[in-house]
Amino acid sequence: MYEINCVDETFDPNFTTEYILSIQVGLDGFSFCILDDIRKKHLVFKHYPFLLSNNLFLLKEIDEIFKKEEILSKNYKRALISFASNKFTTIPLTDQENYTDSTFTLNHVKEKDELILNSTEDFFKLNIIYTVPSGIYNFITEKFEKPEISHQLKVLLGIISRNSNSNRSEALISVSKRYFTIILLKEGKLNLINSYNYSNNMDFIYYVLQVFKTTELNMSESGIFLAGEIKEDSHLVEFIRKHFNKVEFIKLAKGYQYSYTFSDIPSHMFAGVINPEG
Repeated sequence: MYEINCVDETFDPNFTTEYILSIQVGLDGFSFCILDDIRKKHLVFKHYPFLLSNNLFLLKEIDEIFKKEEILSKNYKRALISFASNKFTTIPLTDQENYTDSTFTLNHVKEKDELILNSTEDFFKLNIIYTVPSGIYNFITEKFEKPEISHQLKVLLGIISRNSNSNRSEALISVSKRYFTIILLKEGKLNLINSYNYSNNMDFIYYVLQVFKTTELNMSESGIFLAGEIKEDSHLVEFIRKHFNKVEFIKLAKGYQYSYTFSDIPSHMFAGVINPEG
C-alpha cells in the first residue's frame, strides 16, 4: 500500500469545531478522515502505511505523524479513534456485569504495556473487550479532550449490519497484512466472529474454508463482503469468487458527499475510517 493524501479545497482549518475527525491506527498503518458535519461532506483523507513489529515503534510513528500533520492538533466537534488489531474478545451485553480482565486473558496474552478496554456494540448487543498500548492511549487522550475510543471490530459490525440481507447467510471478511477478521451472519443473526493470522494465500484460503465447514453453511448460497487490504484483481479474490456466487466489495456509505479528491481511493480498503458510524 502507498501513502494517500486527499484534501478538498473547501477544507477550512479555522472551522474544525464543526468537523468530525476519525482515526484508525494499528501496526499496519495510520489513517484519518475529516467530515464537515454541517454539509455531511468528507473533506480530508490521509493514509500512512507501515508494517511494524511492536507498540513502541507504533508510538514513534504516530508521534511523527502528529508533528507533520498540523490539522491533527486542531479542536474537533468529535474525535473518533479506532484501534485495529486481532486481540479482542466479545461477550453479550447481558453478561457485562460479570466482565473482568480475566475474560480477555482467557483468549489472549495481555502485554505489560497494554490496557484492557471495552466498547459496547448496540445492534448485535455485544461488549467488545480489547487491548490498547498504554503509551498510545495516553498520547491520544492528551491530544484530544474527549476522544471516543473503540475497536475496529465495532466499525466492522456496523458495516455488516447496514449491508446484510436477513434472508441469507453472509460473511464480512476484513483483511489486514498479517491477519483477517471474519464476521458470519446466519439469517441476520450473529453466528461467528474470529480473527486468523496468515502468512500466505494458502493460510487464508484454509481458514475461510474451515469457517464455513465448521458452521455447516452453504458457500455457494452465502454472500461475501470484502473490506481492507485486498485487491480486487488478486488471486485471493479469484479464489473467493470460485466458491461464492455473491461477492461484493464494501462501498462508502450513502447519504454523504465525498470530495472529488477521494475518487481514486479504493473505498473498500478505507470504508471503516471514512465512515466509522455509517
